Amino acid sequence: MKIKQIGEYNGDIMETLFKNRGIENVELLKNPDNSSDIDPFKYHNMEKGANILAAHLLANSEIGILVDSDADGFTSASVMYQYIKRVQPSSPVSYFLHDVRTHGLTDYIMDKVSTSSIDLLIIPDAGSNDKAQIDKLHHMGIDVIIVDHHTIEEPSENCILINNQSYNNEESNRNLTGVGMVYKFCQAIDKILKVEESHNFYDLIAIGQIGDVSDISENEVRNLVFKGLNNIQSPFVKAALKECFPDGIEKIAPKDLSFSIIPMINATIRVGNSEERNNLFKAMAQIDTDQVFEVVKRKKNRTTGKFDKFDVKQTIFEYAVDGCKRARGR
Repeated sequence: MKIKQIGEYNGDIMETLFKNRGIENVELLKNPDNSSDIDPFKYHNMEKGANILAAHLLANSEIGILVDSDADGFTSASVMYQYIKRVQPSSPVSYFLHDVRTHGLTDYIMDKVSTSSIDLLIIPDAGSNDKAQIDKLHHMGIDVIIVDHHTIEEPSENCILINNQSYNNEESNRNLTGVGMVYKFCQAIDKILKVEESHNFYDLIAIGQIGDVSDISENEVRNLVFKGLNNIQSPFVKAALKECFPDGIEKIAPKDLSFSIIPMINATIRVGNSEERNNLFKAMAQIDTDQVFEVVKRKKNRTTGKFDKFDVKQTIFEYAVDGCKRARGR
């Protein structure tokens, strides 16, 4: 086999690898910062969308969040849910889960939304091209805010569409996934409401960005991912890491999420039952955190060689991780 050399080798293998891959600022790659961050209000409709959500929060409107069916969708929706509850704890917020692995405003979701009493539907990581469904919701009197990153083909004028792929943006980071765009949306609301809550979800942002295979060599994305890896706050993420790395892990790298938590989340979404998917979202969004589950576990007895049964009480986070393990096994 012949190997073709790309570029010149100057004796430093790491420098050569970086250079051949178009990376000029190696120090910035190692230590990303906020120098490339784009002001959230540079995104088309960002200010309008943030003001509409702020108005609904002040009016104590009923808000619904659509949870899209992948790791980016679950993290996007969980960040949105937690953010709302932080800035307005009394806000009535519900969520809509798909019955199967699919995306956007399906017939199943439309039935659920149309029979609900929500005033505003937020769709993170989906919905940019669901024109007919959005128009229908508009005529039903439901406001719709979409925070997405997918290619726009047939948008509706009857919603607030915030999408980093839009050519109406003054500036745009097209490497942000759904959860990254939700983070920018939360940043905008922070400024409008004069609060500081958007920084509390870096670990979930890292999972969504890595899970959707975004380019994490880009400085703004890499900075978000590094902040997440270095600041694990989510009780679900902590429980999952403990299960995946029982001996502990000194420093988390992106690949550690790619081969542990993210496949568990994706497995639950793809083959998990409705209870497992619901428990997963509740754990990620920190819903019903006081709930206790009584579980019967089995452990092999080294003396008898048989499996002994014993009772265990689990939190929603531990119980959700167990559900993820079962789904991944299937």
